[in-house]
Amino acid sequence: MQKPPRLVATHLAFVTLVVLGLGPSCKASRVDQCNRLIEKINALDLAPPKGDDVGAIGQLATKAEQGAAQLDSVALKDARLVAYRQQYQTNLRAFGSVNRAVAATMAEVKQLESSADPSAKLSELEKKLDDQRAAIDKHARESEKLTGDINGYCSGR
Repeated sequence: MQKPPRLVATHLAFVTLVVLGLGPSCKASRVDQCNRLIEKINALDLAPPKGDDVGAIGQLATKAEQGAAQLDSVALKDARLVAYRQQYQTNLRAFGSVNRAVAATMAEVKQLESSADPSAKLSELEKKLDDQRAAIDKHARESEKLTGDINGYCSGR
């Protein structure tokens, strides 16, 4: 009997934002806004779960969705920072959605393991998981880009 696919721990690792040397060209209010946004993003706990625990993957999805909502609590007046926050929120929501789909697929795999002939649907589920992993990787790249954009803007680059 063929083993079911395992979820590789390629979850989105939201990169920690660090403000490097804020230049004199930054207004104090922009610096404050940058610091508040960065602090809130850094506080998000989106560490990927170990292994293929369906419940933990579902919890990660919930944390990402809640994190997107929490970013609204940061008061921002700077239009560019508002746009970056919205992009980050969109990415977090999509990341949460993909992880919820991964959890559902993994639950399906676990259920399939107990069936009489799991190989019939196994290749379909492997393809589905591959697509979901690709989506997670896409969101990781987007997170890294946004991190660089926010850091660059906040440091006056």
